[in-house]
Amino acid sequence: MLLILYVLYFLYNVSADLMEEINSRLPEDGRLNFTELATKYGLETEEYDVITEDNYILKLFHIQGDRTKPILLCHGADNSADTYIMRGNTSLAVTLAKEGYDLWFMNSRDKKYSQRNLYLHPKDADFWNFTFHEIGIYDLSANIDYVLNKTNQGQLTLIGFSQGNQIWFVLGSMRPEYNSKVKVAIALAPVAYLNHARLPDLLTWTLINNFLKASGNHVLFGENSILTAASRTICPIMKAGAEFCINFNIFPICGADPPGLEPEFVPILIGHTPSNLVRKVLDHMVQVKTSKRFQLYDYGTVTNIVKYGSAQPPEYPVKKISAKVELLVGRNDKQAVVDDIQILKQQLPNSSYHEIDVDLWNHIDFVWGKYMKEFLYPLVLDLLKKYN
Repeated sequence: MLLILYVLYFLYNVSADLMEEINSRLPEDGRLNFTELATKYGLETEEYDVITEDNYILKLFHIQGDRTKPILLCHGADNSADTYIMRGNTSLAVTLAKEGYDLWFMNSRDKKYSQRNLYLHPKDADFWNFTFHEIGIYDLSANIDYVLNKTNQGQLTLIGFSQGNQIWFVLGSMRPEYNSKVKVAIALAPVAYLNHARLPDLLTWTLINNFLKASGNHVLFGENSILTAASRTICPIMKAGAEFCINFNIFPICGADPPGLEPEFVPILIGHTPSNLVRKVLDHMVQVKTSKRFQLYDYGTVTNIVKYGSAQPPEYPVKKISAKVELLVGRNDKQAVVDDIQILKQQLPNSSYHEIDVDLWNHIDFVWGKYMKEFLYPLVLDLLKKYN
């Protein structure tokens, strides 16, 4: 019974009219989109459509700066480009813009700003037939090439958060020619190996995954999902509602850091995230956790033999990533866990490791934390100056 309730909680949607009413109660910064937030905080934006090799049409945002210093920022699994600007004046987007960097913000194929294809509609099952592998191989590569072409530069800097780094580890290892296009990858809370990450256990996920496949549902945490509606209803109810969401929704997944997340910010946060986590993407993540290998998607023995030439999917050849990777790590991060990042570091041939000097620093402190300006940005800015 609990499992059924769990599935219903994440699966079913509310009406568009009800969702619009719920969203209207959020604070302004929780309702504004990326370009509206940028305008509010004094930044001008441009929008571009990037077409991938497999025909997806992706939205790319641009905040102009010194064209000789382009930075491509990559979001995590359940958020969009909003990640980097929803904190307003203390966000990474505003901070880097004030430093004069040329900023580009990708949105992968599953996010609200993208979700287009030359030949497929989001209602088609084939539209959602991808994992973080395709997001790395196709989405990230297309964005890198587009930015370099627009800026007439040979290299750019990558800044990723969470799965925004995982897609680089996919691309850099499977298409190593892209290493020459990346000056440095600054990896905030990098995920690759997920041995200790707080993800569903195999039994629970198998039951949920089978239910989702049987019911033809491809997306969890959608814009109109019951989870989203519930969060946006409960969290803005005074301080008590925000603290409920923090203690029962955010901290159990990301790690508890009460000083780093003030209740007043939570209604803004839940106005932007979670944002469309694809079933097959999460399935791939659970496979990586269960196998304790950073591996390609497991289709089952027969299909694996046809597709990969082996019964077991191969591991990503991370040792082929020759571009410099700066690993920024939180001691209390329950998704990008220190022990897992140590495994990754041993595989990367050209990396450096930095732990944020705050014991409670968790997963979301890297993009939404109250104290980014004090403990994170000095390191990020020093690294950018070093490589630029």
